[in-house]
Amino acid sequence: MLAPSAYLASAASTLLLQKSMLPDSIWMQGDQSVAFTETLWTGLANTAKPSQQTQHIQKAWDGPVAANQKNLIFSRAPSDVDKARLFAAASPHFGDWLHAPLITAVGLRLSDEAIRVAVAHRSSSKACEPHSCVCGKAVDARGLHGLSCRRSAPRQQRHSHLNDILWRAIKRAQMPVVKQPINLMWDDNKRPDGTNLIWLESSLYFR
Repeated sequence: MLAPSAYLASAASTLLLQKSMLPDSIWMQGDQSVAFTETLWTGLANTAKPSQQTQHIQKAWDGPVAANQKNLIFSRAPSDVDKARLFAAASPHFGDWLHAPLITAVGLRLSDEAIRVAVAHRSSSKACEPHSCVCGKAVDARGLHGLSCRRSAPRQQRHSHLNDILWRAIKRAQMPVVKQPINLMWDDNKRPDGTNLIWLESSLYFR
């Protein structure tokens, strides 16, 4: 997909060198391969080619192609779930979890099964066989129900583990903190999630 971009950027950056090496009789005939490659690139990018000043930069050719292909992929998503997955995959730091050091003591070492399921969720592949969850709801081959099931034990464990990490970090900073504080009800009687109480300079801050 990006081969035409690389070729056109290389051709533009060496244009003066080509002109100095080739005789005028050949140079005036033009390079048919460049014209053919530009046609291929236009079909991939669906836009006009870059300006003369930026044609020697491969990024100027790659950008429109990548943007157009991204739009095509999003437009062909069969459902809202697939669109949400694609938006998540296109967000910054989406793959940062792959760079986490494999430290078992702090829970950073994933099992082969956990990695398999994580990759399956991100690539919309088959993660399990269709079955009925213990909560009574049907689970399809993607297995996405486990991410929102109220009886998903690993999800609750990760939630509590994250709360512990934040609590210890604030305590180490020698700041008063209350884990899972009470009396944080809004007008709709829904308990806010991810809220810490921090006393600082006699003022109460919600973070």
